[in-house]
Amino acid sequence: MKMTFIVVSIFTTLYFAIRALSKSYLDFKTPSEGLKNKSTWEWLFISGLFQFWFNFIGSAIGWLSIYFIYKIINSIGDLSKISVGISALLIFLSLVAIAGITGHLPQTILKIRLRGKD
Repeated sequence: MKMTFIVVSIFTTLYFAIRALSKSYLDFKTPSEGLKNKSTWEWLFISGLFQFWFNFIGSAIGWLSIYFIYKIINSIGDLSKISVGISALLIFLSLVAIAGITGHLPQTILKIRLRGKD
């Protein structure tokens, strides 16, 4: 069971990272003002590397959240006596897991961060 979880999490994490990499090459736009001096290939490399790691980390965090949820639930003897803090943590980890595993965690974090700037 543990090995299956590891294999599935690694494959889906790599899938989202590679999908983001190929998407960044297909949706290529001109570099921003700060990168106008870079060549097209340099820009593609920098953009692709950023997208790969950003989505790789997002998916990995989602799978780590699932692992923590599993460990927390297994460590609790009587599920009817879960404290409010643990319940809130499990809800938060569940939301992070859903967003991370489906590949939406990076966009969600960016939207929350940009909304905070307003």
